[in-house]
Amino acid sequence: MGSNEVVLSRFKLNRLVLENTELVLHQLLRKNLELIHSISDEMILNTGRKRLNFIIRNILMNAIKFTPMGGKISILYVKRGRREIHIKDSGRGMNPEIISNLFSDRIYSQPGTNGELGTGIGLMLSKEFAESIGAEISVESELDLGTTFSIRLKA
Repeated sequence: MGSNEVVLSRFKLNRLVLENTELVLHQLLRKNLELIHSISDEMILNTGRKRLNFIIRNILMNAIKFTPMGGKISILYVKRGRREIHIKDSGRGMNPEIISNLFSDRIYSQPGTNGELGTGIGLMLSKEFAESIGAEISVESELDLGTTFSIRLKA
């Protein structure tokens, strides 16, 4: 990211999501995945844009990696006391043991549904970046039903 300093800026969340969608479009098409996002063009955030961008891109790429051909991924924004971004997939899901190790400093990577490889450090970095902007990342998952990552933003 070039610096440990967090640079706050105002930006449209919808635009950030669209930028990331464009970056992964080839992978979405290759796996025939449907990507739906329901984020208003009016939603403006004031946070570390580069860091949030990394977090969303990393989680989105993992959703693509672990969602089988013809699956579905959705990105939505909700406000339940705190502002939250949810990235949900219809992928293979994870068991509790895998979930408990996701954000550890232990490098852990599994091949995706089409044999895609990863480095195993993306979620650990995402967690660190989230903390640096006052956000939290949580995950809910069920085997064979998919996974939802939630990014809870600072109020």
